[in-house]
Parts: sequence; C-alpha cells; structure tokens
Amino acid sequence: IVIPNQNLFRIANEKTTFSDAFKLADNVLHIGIRGVTDLMVMPGLINLDFADIETVMSEMGKAMIGTGEAEGEDRAISAAEAAISNPLLDNVSMKGAQGILINITGGGDMTLFEVDA
Repeated sequence: IVIPNQNLFRIANEKTTFSDAFKLADNVLHIGIRGVTDLMVMPGLINLDFADIETVMSEMGKAMIGTGEAEGEDRAISAAEAAISNPLLDNVSMKGAQGILINITGGGDMTLFEVDA
C-alpha cells in the first residue's frame, strides 16, 4: 500500500507540522493493518484465518485500504463510501479487483438489509 507524500497536502493546512503530517499517513496504515489482523483475531459471525487472508492478498498486485464509520440513517452506505474515498490514497478504482476483504462491524441493531446495502 503506497501513500504518496504529495497527498498529505490534501488534508494538511499551513499550520500542520511536518511530523504531524506523517503521523496522519502512519495512522492510515495502522488502521488498515489493524483491520486485517482483526479479521483473524476478533471473534465474529464469520471468522477468517491467516490462510484466508493470504489467499486473497497473495500476488494480486496493487492494494487499496480504507475504513469508514458512520451513524444514523444510511450509515452503512456512508461508511462504505468513506472507506473507498481516503484523501491520502491516490484515486484508485476497485474495478478489475481480483480479490477483496471486507470487515463489517456493528452493534446489535445492525440489520441484514444494512449489510446488504
């Protein structure tokens, strides 16, 4: 996963320190890696192991990572849109993707129709 340094200007302002800018990039990577590891170590309705992750990610070329959180009406759609539109990542398309990992986390009120949205 590549985060071009030039993309830091998309989220920084004139008062953003050099160190803080790189912390933002590090945070994107941290959240992404945690999301993948959570798929393996956090109990859920559908659980994956390392072999599952390796199958999806091995020799697939470029990777994209994104996270999204939302509340209220249309929260599932809002979270999904946020996950694929991180300003630190280059404008990439999932069109033609050879594999995808999705981790959906929600409370007891999350509905089947929200997950399907």
